[in-house]
Amino acid sequence: MANVLGGTNSLDGSNVLGGLKDNIPASAQAQAQVPAPAPAPPPPPLPEGMRAIGTGQGTPPPPPPLPEGMREIRKEKSAPPPPPLPEGMQEIRKEKGMATAGAGLTMGAGRSTMSLSDARIEKEKEEEAARIRQSIPRVFARGGELMEGDPCFARSPLDGLYYYAEITGIENNTAYVKFFDDTEAELLFDRIFTVEEAIYEMQCFANYGGRGNYYPAVIDSGTTGRVHVSYDEDPSVTEELDISMVRFALR
Repeated sequence: MANVLGGTNSLDGSNVLGGLKDNIPASAQAQAQVPAPAPAPPPPPLPEGMRAIGTGQGTPPPPPPLPEGMREIRKEKSAPPPPPLPEGMQEIRKEKGMATAGAGLTMGAGRSTMSLSDARIEKEKEEEAARIRQSIPRVFARGGELMEGDPCFARSPLDGLYYYAEITGIENNTAYVKFFDDTEAELLFDRIFTVEEAIYEMQCFANYGGRGNYYPAVIDSGTTGRVHVSYDEDPSVTEELDISMVRFALR
């Protein structure tokens, strides 16, 4: 009977399995018994922010990103642009031609300058204006200097009180004045007061209600051609009058 585990007997009575094994060379039997090598494990993961750099001969990988706040400086043939100017300054370009006269150059803090030629012109204008002002006749009144066309308070030849007037001319030591009612007079300088001195240094009389009667008053404030008065007899009574409706007397 055939041996199941040992195999069947051949015609010559040898074991088939055993016979096959005996026919395989020893080196082949040893190689057949060595197990196949296991595949290599994958590399460990790289730290955060890093990546693998290939070793192939193709295009090199891009460089890692720069830290925040830095930028790459490339070497180029042309020079890099200059840094921005501080606030309030303006670039001055060097050109072949001269700077145009009168063109102002802006400097720090918003201040403007001018060319040397313009500065000389401005200085000459100021000197000319000073010479003209010095040549204008002046009234050296008690309250200061007055010139033709200036308002004032001048003494009336009729009652000796001082009324609102205007200087119309100056000659030697006298001045020609025109009062608010269009009457004219020629007066010495010491009979003319500036508006400020009359208001603060002299006794004021105001035409109450424009009815023609003048009462002692005090000028509290004023604007061009108008004054606000309160009356000495009753300070609660106040009104605003045209400056021609007040007159002054020496204290």
